Amino acid sequence: MDIADEQIGRLAKITRQGGGSLLILSSMGQEAVKRPPYHGELRLNDAKKLATAIGFYHSFKANLAMQPDFDFEFESSTHAREGFVKLTAVDNFLVKV
Repeated sequence: MDIADEQIGRLAKITRQGGGSLLILSSMGQEAVKRPPYHGELRLNDAKKLATAIGFYHSFKANLAMQPDFDFEFESSTHAREGFVKLTAVDNFLVKV
């Protein structure tokens, strides 16, 4: 908290000097959130193997994304639609935990 206090102090000083406003928003609550058991996220180590497994043979790029999201870039909107259809059909094969 000392680091945060110091950084917020600096920002507040800059804001006062410039005649602006400083808004601080936090997403952390004061109580623990009750959640169901954690089973982890899907990890994708080889996007090309997944593409082959679902029958997608067009070229694409797997971009960086924060877990649990995936970000694929396709050469055309037609390929993107085809990839989407094939990827969403995978849900039929996943085992629900």
